[in-house]
Amino acid sequence: MLSIKIEDHFSAAHRIEGHPKCGRLHGHNYVVEAVFAGPITGMGYIADFAELKAILKDITDSVDHVYLISGSNIQAGDPYAEIARDRDEAAEIDVDVSSAEQLAEWFYNMIRRALNIDSDVTIESVKVYETPNTWAEYNARS
Repeated sequence: MLSIKIEDHFSAAHRIEGHPKCGRLHGHNYVVEAVFAGPITGMGYIADFAELKAILKDITDSVDHVYLISGSNIQAGDPYAEIARDRDEAAEIDVDVSSAEQLAEWFYNMIRRALNIDSDVTIESVKVYETPNTWAEYNARS
């Protein structure tokens, strides 16, 4: 089995409710890496990079330059969430907390749902980098 990787980036603001530092409004220039695996097809590759890039780009575009609203932000009555919603500058994502760990799992699930490839290609893992030196990874074995 062979693997291929694609990556994209986005910038977003968030808060982690209750955290002494990360509970403050702040943002990151995120990088998302997705690894796919499968056999080589008759075309000589696992999957068309352009198709996989388009899937990831659609997802990163949906969270680019917005305020990420998590379940804990909603429960806490986050005032920034209301402001961002009113200005159409928010993305409500289905996570409890907008940590890199939960964002990696969210991206994994979003990509898996979007995969529409008539082959044996599977998504193996997703890494979300908050900085060049800090990342979280979600994989199929998790």
